[in-house]
Amino acid sequence: MGSGKTTVGRQLASALNWHFLDLDEKIEERAGESIAQIFENSGENHFRRLEADTLHSVSQKDFIVIATGGGAPCHHDNSSVMQEKGFVVFLQVPPKDLASRLQNEMSERPLIRGLRPESLESYIASLLDRRMPFYLRSHLTVDGTLTPEQVVKEIICSVGKLEIRPKRNLANSKEG
Repeated sequence: MGSGKTTVGRQLASALNWHFLDLDEKIEERAGESIAQIFENSGENHFRRLEADTLHSVSQKDFIVIATGGGAPCHHDNSSVMQEKGFVVFLQVPPKDLASRLQNEMSERPLIRGLRPESLESYIASLLDRRMPFYLRSHLTVDGTLTPEQVVKEIICSVGKLEIRPKRNLANSKEG
């Protein structure tokens, strides 16, 4: 939350000439409600189920950069799906910086709505502590305090040594 996943994801997709998908936007489109409304009307558990179902669906696509919500890898089997289907990047940002970035968006974010501004940083630090084991499963960790352009460059340089094209299904290919 607030690490720059959507901004970096859009720029990365553009640089790769791939499609971009924001998982939260896709969930909202499917549900016909905003994320905040889903949390309010149906609760976090319902949201996490929608998130998992949507992730499973969109992860089948090739040549796509997907920006997930910060909690996505921590629920259901999402982390495994992400690991199997793609190259996972963790944008690591200190809690103090995240709190600064999120200060003006607190009312729009279900997990931090209602918090006192002075408790935002400690809440984020606690949330990161709980989520870190999932985040550290990422294929690559990048300093999220860099500019989005720098982050994209780091990702491309790091991944450039690897084959980032989607895996081919050899059973359906002419090669065997």
